[in-house]
Formats: sequence, structure tokens, C-alpha cells
Amino acid sequence: MERTVPSDRAGHHHPPDRARADGDSVTIDFDLVAHRLVLRTLSGREVSFPLAGHSVARFYRDTTAALDSLGFALEPALPHPFDLPDAGRPFAEDDEHHSYDPEAVGRYWVILSQVALLLERYAAGYSGKTSPVHHFWHTFDIAVSRFSDRVVEPAPASTRSPGRPTRAR
Repeated sequence: MERTVPSDRAGHHHPPDRARADGDSVTIDFDLVAHRLVLRTLSGREVSFPLAGHSVARFYRDTTAALDSLGFALEPALPHPFDLPDAGRPFAEDDEHHSYDPEAVGRYWVILSQVALLLERYAAGYSGKTSPVHHFWHTFDIAVSRFSDRVVEPAPASTRSPGRPTRAR
């Protein structure tokens, strides 16, 4: 695993669910320009590795090893694909899938960037609360959410799914 020069991230806010007792936290970024996975801590430590040349299993092992080397012994709660035909196969065992096309990823990144600009323009005209433009990795959806102040009456208990929020219609 290649280690790179620490970057200054001191001014960035990180959600508390990724923070340790000592206050350090970690972010994981896909650098789709340099084609690397970059893990950075709030304290300035950084580990990265190239995205190309990895099977899913090797990527999983390298990512968890990078987290561990930064002092974050984290494992996904569900370490297998979501909503895919081979969802039962754990990431750590998937040596079948190993393609990474930097040119195709570069084109995808440009498209995502352009769509994000359009969604931000769309959200700018709304006077209520909006989410930042966000990407759902498992479906490759890009979205922006708009929230109103409309009060929503809870659904009757008999029609509500346990643990599911009530949504406006």
C-alpha cells in the first residue's frame, strides 16, 4: 500500500459517527481524476492506493487495511453487495469482478459533475430546505432532495411498516 503526503484537512467538519474518542475522524474519497482511493484523517494523516488492478476482494482488503493503518478498525455492517444478483457473496470473496476503465470512469465523472451543476441550479430556485447533491453508489443515482414545512399526519399504525418513516404524498 502506497502512503502519500498528509494533506491539511483541519478546517473540515466530519460527522461524529466516524469520530474516535480522541476526536480524530476519517473520510474516504474516490479521486476519479487521479483514479485513487484516498483515506484522510482530521489529524492530517493520509493513505491512498490506485483504483485500477483490484478485484472486489482485494479492494475490500486494501480499504480495511488502510482504515486499520490509520487507527480505524472498521468493518461494514453488511460486507456484501446490495440489490445485485450476487448479493450473497461477501466482498472479501469476490475475485471475479476486477475491471476498472479509467477512461470510462473519467467520462462518468464529467457527466456527474455536469448533472450536479444542473441539480444545484434547480435547487437554488427553491425557497425551502434542500439537501446537497448526493450520489447513491449502489444504484449510481444522483439526486437532490427538497423538503417543505408541510406537516404530515402519521399513517394509521396498521398501515405503517415498522422502522419506516412516514412520507408526504
